Amino acid sequence: SITDLGRNAFYGCTSLSSVNYPKSWNDISGANWWNNYESSPFRNCPALTSIVIPEGVTSIPGGAFYGASSITSVSFPSTLTTIGECAFRGVKLSSLVLPNAVNDIESEAFAECNYLSVVDLSNTKISTIEDEAFRNCASLSNVRLPNTLTTLGEDTFNACVSLQSIILPDSITDLGRNAFYGCTSLSS
Repeated sequence: SITDLGRNAFYGCTSLSSVNYPKSWNDISGANWWNNYESSPFRNCPALTSIVIPEGVTSIPGGAFYGASSITSVSFPSTLTTIGECAFRGVKLSSLVLPNAVNDIESEAFAECNYLSVVDLSNTKISTIEDEAFRNCASLSNVRLPNTLTTLGEDTFNACVSLQSIILPDSITDLGRNAFYGCTSLSS
């Protein structure tokens, strides 16, 4: 079974419309495209709209679906704990509800998801949302944070111009620089 995808493995596969993410891709920290998001395996696949990630997968590697900008649907397993850096940057998700086991959202994981309007993290175990995780999500208007959250990283919600209000849990002790910078609609 496949455990490593090379750079641009499916680049430009214009008819690829769905991916059943194999369990064997779990926790790939040494993948060739790790930290080279311009070469992520599903970049420039305009028909790719749906991802199913099976039970048992605990981590989605950094950049996994960066550049697969047509993705509108992702099915997350209950076993998921970590979403890597830039994993879904720029996809077309409209809502995001993460499973209870998630405890880590890395930098820019959902940055530039301009269709994302609802983020519900209320049932997760997240203590830190890393820098720029939801930066420049222009349609983001509804965010529910978990009561386990202690840290919002720098620029976490920077330029989320549709965000009108947010309730910060009492557990927050560190609010990063520019966490809500450019949230021009934020009133409470």
